[in-house]
Amino acid sequence: MGEIKRPVNFYLQKRRRWDGDEKIERRVLMAFHYHGERLYWPTKLKVSIEHWEEDKQKVRTLGVRRAGKANEYLHNLAVQVNDIYFDGLAAGDKLNNQYFRDRLNGTDNQEAKKSFWDHFEEYLAIKKRGNYGTYQTLRTARDEFKTFCTEKKIEVKFDDIEPKLQAEYNDFLLASGNNNNTISAKFKRLGRFLNYAFKQGLHTNQRYKNYTIPETVGPKKFLDLDEVKKLKEVELTSVLEQKSRDLMLMGIYCGMRYSDIHNLKKADIQSQHFEGI
Repeated sequence: MGEIKRPVNFYLQKRRRWDGDEKIERRVLMAFHYHGERLYWPTKLKVSIEHWEEDKQKVRTLGVRRAGKANEYLHNLAVQVNDIYFDGLAAGDKLNNQYFRDRLNGTDNQEAKKSFWDHFEEYLAIKKRGNYGTYQTLRTARDEFKTFCTEKKIEVKFDDIEPKLQAEYNDFLLASGNNNNTISAKFKRLGRFLNYAFKQGLHTNQRYKNYTIPETVGPKKFLDLDEVKKLKEVELTSVLEQKSRDLMLMGIYCGMRYSDIHNLKKADIQSQHFEGI
């Protein structure tokens, strides 16, 4: 092993749902800057905020079990990435993030062995604990992209998602009967996962942001009074259809969107009226 000649930064993984919780353990991420590029690497170490010294980028040594061993591991990892960099320079190799990942993969880092779809599954598991409707749309976006990759025999990685591949996926969705607005929505959902993965240090690819799909703004559609009356008076035999119709009428009479009704709680209903309406 050599020495640390180029600075290496370590910081804790961030997620919005962890805000304010200093006890939950977060993965330590490594960042290494070289030739105008930036490598993000998930280490095998997890530490809580209360046990992490942000200014010194290491585990607190006072009162933390095996802190010395954890900090030694981070130091050795910083030395290792420096060795890879300077050995590559000496050999005249072309340095890029994949070059570093291929060499760091020889360590016991389990995160590096996970596939694109493994990380997508973990992302969906997080979203499932939130709004279920959002989870469903993201899962559908995942399933359709996975179908495309399977049919085209693409073993997709984060760095593969760029305008050329996105154009092929666009054509695939068009051939499946989707219009531009629907395709744009599906790309946005896929982009949400890619943005999440970028923030977690799983990739440094930003080329997917260069691909855009034009959306068409159509005329707003609404029911007139006669149509509302027909909806109210129509005889429905299915209990599910009756409840759906009643909810729709409630939204019309109260000026509420579906999302407003979906988010209603008992506390919002006071003295036979809805708070805020």
